[in-house]
Amino acid sequence: MAAIVRIIEPDISDEENERNLQEVIEVLERIADSISISKSTKDE
Repeated sequence: MAAIVRIIEPDISDEENERNLQEVIEVLERIADSISISKSTKDE
């Protein structure tokens, strides 16, 4: 969650913003993967 807070700080560079955004995307993808895994195991 710290990465999300950093993204909205206006005084950081575009490169750092991009890295932070990439970090958030990776976290969201991991969450989405674990949700789909738990859904598929629940269906079995």
